[in-house]
Amino acid sequence: MPVESFQFECTACGKCCQWGGWVCLYPNDVTRMAKHLKMSTQEVVDKYTTHICIEYKSSDESIVVPYLSLNTEDDHCIFLKDKLCSIHEAKPIHCSASPLLAEFLLDDEGWQKFEELCPGMGTGPIITRPEIDKSLEEQATRDMDYEEQLADHDWDLGDLLGVELPEAELIPDIGFEVEIEE
Repeated sequence: MPVESFQFECTACGKCCQWGGWVCLYPNDVTRMAKHLKMSTQEVVDKYTTHICIEYKSSDESIVVPYLSLNTEDDHCIFLKDKLCSIHEAKPIHCSASPLLAEFLLDDEGWQKFEELCPGMGTGPIITRPEIDKSLEEQATRDMDYEEQLADHDWDLGDLLGVELPEAELIPDIGFEVEIEE
């Protein structure tokens, strides 16, 4: 674990929205965005997302999980306007939970990148180990719930959301070793 506690307060600089990469959406993110934008779920999916599948590997197995990811323009979020989130009230949990995400807290490289790029690091309230653990537990629960929803729909994300999806782009293992439950 790269960090036991840290100071953080969002400065609304928009830098975390300009890193590229993937902002993976949960089904409730997509429906919340559709309601906020006054669009159908299909319209939001078609206009603002990319269908991806991320491969996760353990020592002897792998699993491929489908997601929708927010589109980017020149390595910044499609919803970033004048350094602010244009859908702030309906932004994805990935964004609202940041930096309390496994991709930062469990990965030295991710943590270092966040510390270097975010001017909110080192300011504001102290985030303690119990808060970090609670956030990681909440993320793990969200991920398990998502995988259960997918399993109920034969791992067909389009069926889960009630939309048509293009073929997914496969994202090879991104470096987290995970425990895969049978």
